[in-house]
Amino acid sequence: STAILCNGGSSDVTVTATGGTAPYTGIGTYSVSAGTYTYTVTDANGCSTDVTITVAEPTALSASATSTAILCNGGSSDVTVTATGGTAPYTGTGTYSVSAGTYTYTVTDANGCSTDVTITVAEPTALAASVTSTTILCNGGSSDVTVTATGGTAPYTGTGVYSVTAGTYTYTVTDANGCSVDVSITVYEPTAVVASASSTVIPCFGGTSDVTVTAVGGTAPYTGTGTYTVSAGTYTYTVTDANGCATDVTIVVDQPAQIEANITPQNHVIDCIPIPVTLTANPTGGTGGPYTYLWSTGETTASIEVNPNTTTTYTVQITDANGCTANAATNGTTVTVLNRCGNNNQKVVICHVPHGNSGNPQTICISPNALNPHLSTLWDLHGGDYCGPCQESNALTLGGTNEGDNTFIRAGINTNDETIELSYRIGYDSPVRVEIYDMTGTLIDVVYSAQANEGELYEVKVASDKVSSGVYIYQFITNNEKHIDKLQIIK
Repeated sequence: STAILCNGGSSDVTVTATGGTAPYTGIGTYSVSAGTYTYTVTDANGCSTDVTITVAEPTALSASATSTAILCNGGSSDVTVTATGGTAPYTGTGTYSVSAGTYTYTVTDANGCSTDVTITVAEPTALAASVTSTTILCNGGSSDVTVTATGGTAPYTGTGVYSVTAGTYTYTVTDANGCSVDVSITVYEPTAVVASASSTVIPCFGGTSDVTVTAVGGTAPYTGTGTYTVSAGTYTYTVTDANGCATDVTIVVDQPAQIEANITPQNHVIDCIPIPVTLTANPTGGTGGPYTYLWSTGETTASIEVNPNTTTTYTVQITDANGCTANAATNGTTVTVLNRCGNNNQKVVICHVPHGNSGNPQTICISPNALNPHLSTLWDLHGGDYCGPCQESNALTLGGTNEGDNTFIRAGINTNDETIELSYRIGYDSPVRVEIYDMTGTLIDVVYSAQANEGELYEVKVASDKVSSGVYIYQFITNNEKHIDKLQIIK
């Protein structure tokens, strides 16, 4: 027979025969549990013989678990798991530190036989202390504070009745096992009126909050309590009780930062060649993203691409996560379009210099699709062709001098030393900045930056080493206004 590894398992008993006259009956393999079995073998002539075998098994594997007592609610117990029977050594026995609960442990012997043992670890109920006080009728009087306890293991120390004046007190209650808990109470006296104020959240900059003022102590009823609708700020409220006792309460009502909705780039210039411009809204403030966008074009993405035929101002309304909105109408961006012609400004103006006849340039109005014969690189005109109407050689063309209401602006090129000559006067104090762009709208250089005083005439020269022959846009920028014009140099 094969060995039975686990109590209650089975063995294969194999019966064989020799002698007599084959074949035999009664031989073979039999699956049996533990016990004594007799098998009869008979040969071909009917002769028979008996064989007896005893099949043994290990004793039953048994596991047990014991636990130490948990003295305080939330404490831990040591659970010890032991085993007998089966075939040593065992796995799963040992000592485990656990909190209160029911646990099942599996013990396995050397033959892989296993058994489960379950134990429930109990703990005392949580020790809880409560405290009550009698009312102090007069200022400076006393109150009887009563401290009681439940749960844990009685008897308790720290319970009882204590005579106290107004104030805050903490009492410690300890049970028979040394478990303890603290309980606090504030005892008030009637003449001290205590007022408090709370406010609702202002979701959007410039909104309002409801401030609620309440009072305790003193002698009701009170005046000065109630709900007040206010904007952001610091407020002090005075509460008075029936005896004329008064107290102040101050509250600071906050609001989110104002949403700023700036657009980049600011005041782009498209000269002659229609190049799309990507405008991007840059929100800050409010309660943060995600932001939603609504452009004056109806588009709803953070960035849009525009390619107008005429000078156009674009604005965007931005909404934050609280639904608060800001409109960039006052600080929108303007795309200035120069040198356009034809119906709806769909064509462009260029000066065409015929091959072999450079002295007879022609101002022409053509479709943007017809620009290729006039281009030598992506945006450069060749053979002397340039954006805008034809001008005299070695001359500077300005889009015009800006004048009016004590404002005068003129820019020019000194062909002798190739400097930019700037003359201006403005009707207010402001920083002044002059920027030079190429005809793709790309900033080439900030050629001038200074502080100007109201009514003074300034005449300055600035270096133009970054400006070669070609067509350029200059922007004259102050805190109050922005002027855009063209500089065209033909050498």
